[in-house]
Amino acid sequence: MKKKLLRRGFAAILAVLLCLSLLPAALAAGDPTIEVASVEAKAGETVKVTISLKNNPGITLMKLLLDYDESKLELVPATVELPNQATYENVDDYIAACRAAADPVFGDDVAWNKDNCWYLPVTESGKVVGLNWMYTYTSAPYGYAFDGVFATLTFKVKEGVAAGDVAVSVKFDENDKPAVVTNETGSGDDLVLEFADVDFAVTAGKVTVKGDEPAGVRGDVNGDGKLTSADAMLAARSCLSADHRMYKALTAEQILRADIDGNGTVTSADVMRIARACLSPDHRMYKALD
Repeated sequence: MKKKLLRRGFAAILAVLLCLSLLPAALAAGDPTIEVASVEAKAGETVKVTISLKNNPGITLMKLLLDYDESKLELVPATVELPNQATYENVDDYIAACRAAADPVFGDDVAWNKDNCWYLPVTESGKVVGLNWMYTYTSAPYGYAFDGVFATLTFKVKEGVAAGDVAVSVKFDENDKPAVVTNETGSGDDLVLEFADVDFAVTAGKVTVKGDEPAGVRGDVNGDGKLTSADAMLAARSCLSADHRMYKALTAEQILRADIDGNGTVTSADVMRIARACLSPDHRMYKALD
């Protein structure tokens, strides 16, 4: 009888997990995409968030504006003083000076070393609000098809920020959208280029602010000192009934124990990790909860 009940319990868990694991379809493989990374930190800590390009068709111009909650995150440093172009005899010297000024903001991961391509912070009264992309050209090709990390931003999570996710994303300046050259006429001083906008999909990232570690066994939702199918079921019920009208709400302590990834809420990902730990108590099949 005991074995039958145990099997039924695990069968119920697996059925719930199957429902919870359905994910939306991914972007088409060839879509130009800007991806912002997701990271974890506690209040008061600093983290690095990368911005990457994927399937870049060879853009010439682009202006990205940062989009994040300034009441919870602070860009480090938040300001940068760019040099005055009028004080430089040629554009190469000016760009080099701008890069030096921007290094504390964008760090070593910015692709300063890419031939003929430069990236500068967008500032308003010295405050960094975005990032410019510019490809300097004298002949075809007139764009740069660079894929990978092209900027790394450092954020500080402000003191007192509660556990949970803080979205970090980018948006486009309406007057400086990503563009590629579609046609050229003339040459030299008479060169005329025609541009077309490129629609980039944006995959937003997040900073998951982690709360204090719960007392007791991690994942032990019911607090009996061990991981069992009962813990997974409690966590799963909480996911299936977010408004708690079907099932009794978890207490604050239970939420801390069930919130394995520390993002402030109990999700299907937490349920999956608790269930896997139950199914393999000696952790030979699955990674142990940490």
